[in-house]
Amino acid sequence: TVSVLYWKRRRRRQTPVQCGVRHGWVVMSCLFSHAYLTESQKEKLRGYRYAGSDASYLLRLYRPVLEWGVEQVGLFVSPNLITLLGFICVNSAAVVTLANCPRLDERMPQWVYFFNALGIWAYQWLDNLDGKQARRTKSSSAFGELFDHGVDAYASTSAALCFIAALQLGTTPLSVLTPFLVYFPFFFATWEQYWLGRMDLGVVNGAMEGIFSLVVSMFIGAFFGGDVYQADIGGIRVGEAASAACVVLAVLCVLGNIKSVSAGLKWGEVQGGNMAPVKQAIPLLTLLGCTYVTTYGLTKEDLAESSQGIGLILINGLLFGEIGTDLTLSHLSGVRFRTFFVSFTLPVVISLNRLSQIFLLTSLPQPPLIWASASLLFAFTIIYKGILIKSITSALGINFLSLTPEQKARLIRSDSPADCSP
Repeated sequence: TVSVLYWKRRRRRQTPVQCGVRHGWVVMSCLFSHAYLTESQKEKLRGYRYAGSDASYLLRLYRPVLEWGVEQVGLFVSPNLITLLGFICVNSAAVVTLANCPRLDERMPQWVYFFNALGIWAYQWLDNLDGKQARRTKSSSAFGELFDHGVDAYASTSAALCFIAALQLGTTPLSVLTPFLVYFPFFFATWEQYWLGRMDLGVVNGAMEGIFSLVVSMFIGAFFGGDVYQADIGGIRVGEAASAACVVLAVLCVLGNIKSVSAGLKWGEVQGGNMAPVKQAIPLLTLLGCTYVTTYGLTKEDLAESSQGIGLILINGLLFGEIGTDLTLSHLSGVRFRTFFVSFTLPVVISLNRLSQIFLLTSLPQPPLIWASASLLFAFTIIYKGILIKSITSALGINFLSLTPEQKARLIRSDSPADCSP
């Protein structure tokens, strides 16, 4: 390959820099090609209309608070800005947690629990408020739904980090897998929306009851201290009982989504064959398998070395954010969800390095490999999402974090804002 590139460069009389830039551009085009939309995708996005419902009992209690909250927001405030503020709140909670509990097993000050409870609750509140503001300002769009779901996909890792630290689980192989209790319900809810065209959340769902349970657990730690989760009740540790409850809730949510899609297959609402929905779970199962292999046989102290356990959680969070965003975009733009992601070569390489360490007793240093992969993946995510946001907002003729002059003029001409009830 090097010889071919050399002679091509000689034939075209390119300098080494020109040759490197040219082939680098080819590689970058392959990496970011999915961020550029086709004309058919743009047309699909322009004509998209959201369909769904939320039967949560908790949302019914929230509704008066949300109605009051949306009235306090300025009429010209963009719904996407509200979504972004919620994302900042939950990430602030994760940063404060890592600053005070870097190994995820230390006893945190009670004010950290209180700060996390407020941050996560604010995220949930703003996450419900942005949709009401979009209807109020008549600015609902496919991009708003994509941005909202994409933020939720990335925020799930931040919330999971707070949960792990609250229960003082540490960076064990089991705690590194704990965020998947959030990933699976989120993925399968979006997966159901992809196949049935609607997002119908049940009376108990992760978006409302799941996050609210996390907020309650933080308030318990704030008032009684983190040691409350180390207490034994009837021979069962409180923290273990809380983890078991999360497993049950996640399984119930996933089974509900699978049941709905299975019914759609039975009645002909789902096209593409019985295996088509199953294939879409390949990326998430690949991520789970790579994480299991990477942490296999490692102790709590091994994963705490150079914080490689936290590095693995961050890698998984960035990759799951890519899965969730791409699945939502596939639903919105009417294209098939891809089951291969170039960025997934990173966890595969890390897991192969771990297998080499186990069976061949030789490998690259694992902590630097993990953190180098996390850094590359973070840079890729920033660039990819920036291109995607620019591509979609340009296609729809909207701004990212503000209303366009046309939207503001339309609101001014209206006698009253649109009804913001769901």
